[in-house]
Amino acid sequence: MVNKGGGPAGFGEKADPSKLKLGKDVILKKDGNLQIEEDPTKRNYLHLVSGTPGADLKAGLFNQ
Repeated sequence: MVNKGGGPAGFGEKADPSKLKLGKDVILKKDGNLQIEEDPTKRNYLHLVSGTPGADLKAGLFNQ
């Protein structure tokens, strides 16, 4: 988590995780692997690979 800053000059100031507001039913999973499509010729470039955990969230660099 980054509070502000970041970019090419560095990683910015660390945020205070105690200020993160989550609902009662939120589960944070801190282990496991993500599979990101790294082939720039694919439509899902830099998105989670279809069929892998989290892909249904449509997370990625570009909005689909």
